[in-house]
This record gives sequence, structure tokens and C-alpha cells, in this order.
Amino acid sequence: MFMQKLIVNPFLGQPLTHQENIGNLGDCRKIYFSDRPGKAPDYRLVYMLEPDEENPTTVYVVAIGKRDKKRVYKEAAKRLDRR
Repeated sequence: MFMQKLIVNPFLGQPLTHQENIGNLGDCRKIYFSDRPGKAPDYRLVYMLEPDEENPTTVYVVAIGKRDKKRVYKEAAKRLDRR
């Protein structure tokens, strides 16, 4: 699964940005995945690298969910108190 790949290479995910309608997730990354083999990715995993992007020792998962109406990103911003 991609989680093992993420542990080996924490930079697999794409960087996120600050979006006015969501919040500042500029220090987070996202990965797309599907629970159905061969189908288009419909889930997102939002994570942070700690202590920072330059020297990550930990992958901190902030939120996992469907992208539908950007809910997973809104939930991540809420959990990080960035709304």
C-alpha cells in the first residue's frame, strides 16, 4: 500500500497551499488514492512532515476522506485550527 511508500519517501505527496475558503495548509501535503483497484482515485490523505519539510522524521496524518466539496481539506484545516 502507499503508506509504506510514504514512510520510505515522505515527499511523495503534492504540497498544498493557502486557500481563502479553506485555510492555510501550506505546510501540508496530499496524496490521492482509491480503495478500488484500477479505478480513479477518489480519496485524499492530507499529511504533514514533522518537525519540518527539510528534516522530516515523522509523517503526521491530518485527515483522510473524499475530496467531495473539498471536505477533507476543510477537515484538515479545522483539525489544525487554521480556519
